[in-house]
Amino acid sequence: MPRALWAALAVAVVCALVVGLLWAFQRRLVYLPDDGPVPAAAGGVPGGRDVELTTADGLTLGAWFVPGRAGAATVLVASGNGGRRGRRAPLARALSSAGLAVLLVAAVVELAELAG
Repeated sequence: MPRALWAALAVAVVCALVVGLLWAFQRRLVYLPDDGPVPAAAGGVPGGRDVELTTADGLTLGAWFVPGRAGAATVLVASGNGGRRGRRAPLARALSSAGLAVLLVAAVVELAELAG
């Protein structure tokens, strides 16, 4: 076989291996679980407090609320991609420093772990 064909075959095998590994470990790459408990709001964001929100179908969601200046807008921050509220604390601190109220809601992974 010509040398160029061997090189193309090697590149194809390496690419297939990389794609296979990415596919096999995609949940670990997308969802970044945190094994520890969710800290208290005041520990993550100064002035933050723990709140619970109850949905129309009776599900209770944990959240952090950080009050803002009087009349300021409230920013809803969703943890996203399996991250926990604690990972969004720096964003909440920055928004709070700008005078905005912040509500950080529980991630789906937190809800699944709470359910059992």
